[in-house]
Amino acid sequence: MIESTLERIIEEHIGDIRYVDEMPLDRVFYWVENSLNIKIDMNEFNMDRLNKEILYDTLRDIILDAYQSREKMLGEDILREIERRSLLEIVDIEWREHLHEMDVLKEGISFRAYAQKDPLVEYKKESFELFEMMIYRIHEHTVKKVFNSYIVTSLNIQNILKDTTLRKEQLSALELAARRAGHFQQSNNQRPDNRHKKNINDDEPKQQPVIADPKIGRNDPCPCMSGKKYKKCCGAATIETD
Repeated sequence: MIESTLERIIEEHIGDIRYVDEMPLDRVFYWVENSLNIKIDMNEFNMDRLNKEILYDTLRDIILDAYQSREKMLGEDILREIERRSLLEIVDIEWREHLHEMDVLKEGISFRAYAQKDPLVEYKKESFELFEMMIYRIHEHTVKKVFNSYIVTSLNIQNILKDTTLRKEQLSALELAARRAGHFQQSNNQRPDNRHKKNINDDEPKQQPVIADPKIGRNDPCPCMSGKKYKKCCGAATIETD
């Protein structure tokens, strides 16, 4: 997959260009550095003899060396697991996309007859091209994912951060993943008990309920024990005011 992807990238950018001065080498190097996180050292290229074949061979050796270094850093088992997961995910995505493209092709293939072309022949030709494009996308996206994925565990995270020479962006991502993994483990092992959680308002005095005096009716006995009705005794002034 690495070799087929690199060959297509070089063919896409270099094509039939023969002279080094006219080759957009910066585009090829940019893809390698940003897609695979591999730093390109220009001293490894002999510009006086450089052509498309030598460019391919040199970049292939650089990428394969980086791949072997990555396998040594992560471990063979972990890298195989990354490759397996990456391939399954990419194939699933690209196969669904390919089925959609085939449906679109079927819907419009009959229009080829208007251009004096056999729709069946054109369908076979274009469907094969779509299949080849799907295979290429699977290769390229899988290679990218393998070079940029990590399986973060409590056993390997410290070794990765200690031994690797990653760029600042990758290092920050790994540290963030490690902190999240540690927080998740701590949350599972030490779940807070809400029964022992102290309320921040526990020390403040609680407001007591206000108990209202019972309302005295106009014809009720006056509470002063005079034997008169409330409206004829103590409540006379209040009732007149109301």
